[in-house]
Amino acid sequence: MQIQAYIHGHLTYLQLRIHELSVGLRVGGGNPELTNVKIHDNKVNGIVASTNGGVLKCINCSIYKNGLAYEGTEENNGGGIVIASAGKVILYGGSVSENSATKGGGIFNAGTLTLDGSTEAG
Repeated sequence: MQIQAYIHGHLTYLQLRIHELSVGLRVGGGNPELTNVKIHDNKVNGIVASTNGGVLKCINCSIYKNGLAYEGTEENNGGGIVIASAGKVILYGGSVSENSATKGGGIFNAGTLTLDGSTEAG
């Protein structure tokens, strides 16, 4: 199943798969929580977090192979995760791997990032 997800509010997703989109998930507010979610094979970014006072929590999520199909001439940041200056992301467990971008292949962080038991390998 392919879905384009834009979260602006307090939502909880369990065992969701987000793939084959331009950007897998955009977070624009609230306090969404993702558990056992796979975000992969999205063209530009897996997650873009520009939350306004909210926090995105990812528990045992796999964020991989995002940004690999990017063919633009402009720079792209954070194939796996882009965290804007107002963005806040917490990764508990899980992994960020095999992502690609001109800056911050796995994670591009201009906001707040907390890693707790997570693996980041690009």
